[in-house]
Amino acid sequence: MMKRKLAAAQLVLAGALLTAVAVPIGNPVQAQIKPVIVNKTDGQWIQDAKGWWYKYTDGSYPRNKWDQINGKYYYFNVHGYLLTGWQQLKGFGDYKETSWYYFDPTNGDMQTGWQNINGKWYYLDPAEGYMLTGVQQVGKNNECYYFHPTNGDMQTGWYKLPGTLGHPEPAWFYFDPADGSMATGWKQIDGKWYQFDSLEGFLMTE
Repeated sequence: MMKRKLAAAQLVLAGALLTAVAVPIGNPVQAQIKPVIVNKTDGQWIQDAKGWWYKYTDGSYPRNKWDQINGKYYYFNVHGYLLTGWQQLKGFGDYKETSWYYFDPTNGDMQTGWQNINGKWYYLDPAEGYMLTGVQQVGKNNECYYFHPTNGDMQTGWYKLPGTLGHPEPAWFYFDPADGSMATGWKQIDGKWYQFDSLEGFLMTE
């Protein structure tokens, strides 16, 4: 009976540790199947003094909504005009939360993946386009990067961040000024050597 109680306690403790992590490193971002929005191919783009809008074959037009036209995603305002640049909108697919999206300033199509905008790097979800924040695993070789929790632009240098599975307490991380990737293993910084966890990147102090 004592062994059973001990085993149960160990399971409860393990579950508590797994749920106590404040902000674990994000899961690898993988391209997903794009949500179903009927792709329009037979309408007509029209430009007037106020901007661009899209006319369906029945004469109507999209207003205050997402639309997919010739395989690309766009957003039209309440008056039916195409939006460009940064826009804070509700998602159109599996991700329904309000987030930031970036639309090409000229063509108006939603951008995805790595984007250099006004000299700053951002990462937009490869399938649904929303801006990522925090620590995210988005590199080609599973590298991690840190994106500002509010602005979303890639950060570099030293940052003290919430713990991970391997280090529940807040810890120091270093993001390479050259490409933004998170340091792991041994790394020389400003002439001094530091050791970071080989998987989760936190600075090892012992």
